[in-house]
Amino acid sequence: MNGGVLHAVECLSASELADARSGYRYFGFDAVADLLARARKIWERGQELGSWESQLDNSYAALIPDDSALFGRFDHLLRTRPADFASP
Repeated sequence: MNGGVLHAVECLSASELADARSGYRYFGFDAVADLLARARKIWERGQELGSWESQLDNSYAALIPDDSALFGRFDHLLRTRPADFASP
């Protein structure tokens, strides 16, 4: 959250971004996973990045307003599906 959506897709490798998108989907944040895919395409085109930055960040903030949204979802899944978090 602290660097923004474009910063995240710029810094992550394709594999790391795929993992991040999978993680968001696991936690039920499908719209965020889709947003990251869209942002990566925008970043790859490199067109008018400055004009997209605030729009992408605002979209993310509407979906994940703060870290408590992520923590709440994690806490819920930890309580309801603890085996998913057990050591192998």
